[in-house]
Amino acid sequence: MNIFGTKRRDAGPDAADVRPVVRRPSYVPSVASKRLTSDEAGSRLLKVAVVFLCSVNAVMWEYYTQSRMMAILWAAIAVGFVIWIVQDMRR
Repeated sequence: MNIFGTKRRDAGPDAADVRPVVRRPSYVPSVASKRLTSDEAGSRLLKVAVVFLCSVNAVMWEYYTQSRMMAILWAAIAVGFVIWIVQDMRR
């Protein structure tokens, strides 16, 4: 037997064929099975739009004015929104 509880290929005919029993719960909630309401979907799309616009704003501040401080500020806002979206999806 190997570590997974299955018979090895080179094992003889007298080797025990004992396989572990895997019991799964009857209902396992998942993120993919949860349906979003229109309010939740709109809120999530708004957050994604804010992340996109903050990212564009950070790039424009860096490119046109070469102000790294403002670019870092807008990038930090975008990262904060991404973290908020991830935490919101986990709930």
